[in-house]
Amino acid sequence: MDFLPIILGTDSNAYGIARSIHQNYQKFSVCIGVGILPATKHSNIIRFELIEDLKSEDRFVYALLSIRQKYNKEYGEFILFASSDEYASLIIEHQEELREYFKIPFVQKGIFHELNSKQKFYKNCEKMSLSYPNTYIISKEKYLNFKCPLSFPVVLKPNDSIAYQNVQFDGKKKAYIIRDNRELEDILYKISESDYKEDLILQDFIPGSDDNMRVVNSYSDKNGNVRMMSLGKPILEDVVPALIGNYVAIQSIYDKRIYQMIQTYLESIKYTGFANFDIKYDARDNSYKVFEINFRLGRSSFFSTFAGTNLFAEAVEDLIYGKERKELVCSDKEFLWVSVFPTTVLKYVEREETKIKAKDLIRNRLYGDTLLYAKDLSLQRYLNIFIYHLKYHFFFRKWFRKKGK
Repeated sequence: MDFLPIILGTDSNAYGIARSIHQNYQKFSVCIGVGILPATKHSNIIRFELIEDLKSEDRFVYALLSIRQKYNKEYGEFILFASSDEYASLIIEHQEELREYFKIPFVQKGIFHELNSKQKFYKNCEKMSLSYPNTYIISKEKYLNFKCPLSFPVVLKPNDSIAYQNVQFDGKKKAYIIRDNRELEDILYKISESDYKEDLILQDFIPGSDDNMRVVNSYSDKNGNVRMMSLGKPILEDVVPALIGNYVAIQSIYDKRIYQMIQTYLESIKYTGFANFDIKYDARDNSYKVFEINFRLGRSSFFSTFAGTNLFAEAVEDLIYGKERKELVCSDKEFLWVSVFPTTVLKYVEREETKIKAKDLIRNRLYGDTLLYAKDLSLQRYLNIFIYHLKYHFFFRKWFRKKGK
């Protein structure tokens, strides 16, 4: 059966989805967005449909149906993917209207509403005995009079990531590592003066460098059975202030303990579709603590495809071809995903043993970049990607700070 992948977004994550599909099915994808971003520009595996008001609640469903109508004679099935939280949220909220026309590899609306803020997610974790960092909620009314109940350093981040994403103010970061009370008061004041009106999350800072982090990607079928999982160890985090919390280098690894922990959680709540977890190892009590769940796979998720677990193709096999899978597939292949120069990774990775492992993978050509796809690499694309990596070389020189062991 011929099908058309429709991807909402035109960023590097959208390119990773399109590449995952192309590698498996030699098929182009349609990317829908308000403009074409550099990561997908000049690609031969993507067709673009630009819709100015795509994110409008009133226009969203109509816009998708109009795209389906355009390609209706050529394809029998259509499957939706999303490159951002906002697009995933729109698909989930409108899935009843869309399900007749598209295959939807996303979580049920009811579960989404139970987990779609960090505060709700942590309550659910408590119920399901999933560990998370010591957490306090700061409501809007308490921004200017909050007394920190935790020992510094602490982590501050928004409870509602989508609402925060569209807010701009001086010194904005995705998350803050705060060293003292004066710094906390300063940041809370800046946020109070912005248009962000939701709660903030204050958490215990779990010590350790980037390679104490873990990222889990998964896909679950319509019955809530986890079909495929991958696990990565981030070894280097983004340094651009607005992107702190994103990763620029991830080593794929195998850890049965983590796989079982996440599988048990997802299947106990009958979760369906894609899920992404950020986790950190806490050496103080030898536990893994969950930071958040995302309802789409993130910009670094192509590490899963490199590691032999193509989660987007798995959704196609499940929803388009109805292929059953009797056993859970977990990635156990070692590979290094990068989105910067390999030399940048080796220069700034903090832990020596991690650096040695990364060097070994690079030397044996067991590394790759989402955007550097040999079957879609015109001179113009290559130059654009090179310039992007060169910019990051200078970003690291400007902003990199050691986090300590």
